[in-house]
Amino acid sequence: MASGYLFRKFRELRGLTQKALGSMINLDDVRVRQYELDKRNPKDDVLENISKALNVKPEYFKDPVYPYSFEEVIRLLFKLEDSIPMAMGKVHAPGIQPVHSVVFLGHNILKIDKTLEAWAKKQREFMDGEITHEEYEDWKANWPDSLEDDYVFDRQEGKETSFQEYIDKVQAFDDAQARQERLAERRYRLAEKKARKGKK
Repeated sequence: MASGYLFRKFRELRGLTQKALGSMINLDDVRVRQYELDKRNPKDDVLENISKALNVKPEYFKDPVYPYSFEEVIRLLFKLEDSIPMAMGKVHAPGIQPVHSVVFLGHNILKIDKTLEAWAKKQREFMDGEITHEEYEDWKANWPDSLEDDYVFDRQEGKETSFQEYIDKVQAFDDAQARQERLAERRYRLAEKKARKGKK
């Protein structure tokens, strides 16, 4: 389970140091660092404690490959079609040319649409500065509980991040992935070229 990225993300959003989180869950900061670097995987009881301390549903942390590469995102979409009927269509998003996107179908279409509508509303609130980055991430991490009228966001003293800073960070991550993919492609081509020369 490669949840270290998410542990660190929510620890920082909550304004906690590794030492502070460790003391909340009766572990030292070295162990917390090992979890964040994916050097160790927490046992179920420790994961439960981390989830409570960070106020995130444990299910949100259970992901073996997060954050996803481009190939993993596409494979995930391919696999989703086994569970949810889907169609592809062109969408017109503001500021970009028409692009293909996934449209979910089937008996859950209204529930999915309602959830996406709620998500779009939260994203707009974050974009407009009505809610913090922490509140936006909290809403996603605690879904579907966060859809309930009585859900209470427990604000911490985390770093305030604007929507633009958030998008810049996501874009920087995407750029880094693109560079790694180009580098891997170049290495593959060089190895292929050497192999062809070796056969001559």
